[in-house]
Amino acid sequence: MGDERVPYRLAKRVLDKGVAAGLGVALAPVFAVVLGAMGVDMLRDRRDRGPLLYRERRISRGREFDLLKFRTLRGDVLARDPGGEAHARLLEADESNLTWAGRRVLKPWYLDELPQLWNVVRGEMSMVGPPMRNTLSPWCKVCHQSTENLMIGMLTKPTTARIAAARAPRVGSSNAFASAM
Repeated sequence: MGDERVPYRLAKRVLDKGVAAGLGVALAPVFAVVLGAMGVDMLRDRRDRGPLLYRERRISRGREFDLLKFRTLRGDVLARDPGGEAHARLLEADESNLTWAGRRVLKPWYLDELPQLWNVVRGEMSMVGPPMRNTLSPWCKVCHQSTENLMIGMLTKPTTARIAAARAPRVGSSNAFASAM
């Protein structure tokens, strides 16, 4: 039984990295449009200025890594939390916290998730697999997440497919805050 898992893991890793790299190349024009929209947004509104990428600490197989996303929150919103302890999804529930590009271009089509292809290429995430757990979020401590969920988050790779599924209720919906929890 142990011999069967090794080829599966190797094949899955090669497939994940190949698909992520291929999508990265194929979606290069989309990356260019997103970066252009973010650049124009930063030029036209001072509050929307800041880094292009947002990083959130996650755990994959017991090791911490930075989950990459295009930044959708305004700079002043991120500056309110200098320690970076606020959970971005809770801040994103209020549309006034979002940049113009985040509200109009990135969020409606989940384009803010595109940099996660780099996480997949680096082997920190998988394209498909078990649900992603943000075990480093202070909300996990508040919500007393079960030991089983913590172990899943610590022993498995988070996936890009689960991130999109978890975000199904969009910003502005009446249930946005509940879905952020």
